[in-house]
Amino acid sequence: MAAIARNLPAKTGRSLEEWVRLARARPGSLMERVAWLKAERGLGSGQARAVAVVAERGGLAATPEAQLLDEQYAGRKEPLRPLHEALRAVIEALFVVELRDGGPGVTVRR
Repeated sequence: MAAIARNLPAKTGRSLEEWVRLARARPGSLMERVAWLKAERGLGSGQARAVAVVAERGGLAATPEAQLLDEQYAGRKEPLRPLHEALRAVIEALFVVELRDGGPGVTVRR
């Protein structure tokens, strides 16, 4: 999240705060805002999701991981959830994944 907020002005010409104000002015659900930010405003998927989550909840940290995954795999994407879980299990068996301020870090498990 810190990297997205830091890079938004250079990549889009607007700060995170400016994007959040735009997103809050747009009615709709979280996913509708994400779609709008991508389609109408040209943000990438990660950027759009981060902006929409901050606009709706005040930050990514305020939302538990399980809830974010439930939202990500809601509706027509629901059949993909078991694939996500299987891939996650394999990745966690092979690597140690650490979350830190600049994004995830991966260390090979020995």
